[in-house]
Amino acid sequence: MNSNEMTSGQANASEAVKSLHRAAVQGLADARNSLAIHYAAGDGVSEDKVHAFMWFSAAAAQGNPDAIQNKDRVQLAKDDDIYKLIVAATAEDAEAQRDLAVRLHGGDGIHSDEDAARFWIRKAAEGGDAWSQTTYALQLSRTEEPEARERVWWLTRAAEQG
Repeated sequence: MNSNEMTSGQANASEAVKSLHRAAVQGLADARNSLAIHYAAGDGVSEDKVHAFMWFSAAAAQGNPDAIQNKDRVQLAKDDDIYKLIVAATAEDAEAQRDLAVRLHGGDGIHSDEDAARFWIRKAAEGGDAWSQTTYALQLSRTEEPEARERVWWLTRAAEQG
């Protein structure tokens, strides 16, 4: 393989990762599993075992059989805070989802990923966390196509909780 083919292959893998990432945050279990495979192998993206475990776990929580097996193959310390946080977040713990979103936003113990942070903050909002509902509504106001009704809906849900 010459260097041009290698560069082309890397570019293709990088584009695949971008597409998979978009589909993963949209909720597609197969995309989450495939994205995690890329993170685990460092194919088209820097190798990142924590992100691999996070996306495998998210896909496994949706019942994806490959992800169920794959997540157990990722070597992470089970006593690590971020490992425990991911496990709790994928078990529908709204507080853990919110905390994982905050860590993804700030790059605390996990590399920063704004789209993944937005995904987890929405999950926490859907789980009834008022702070996450407010935060998600504010994030919606920063998008290119602000959805005023959706923002108001989330803010109303948060306000109803005090």
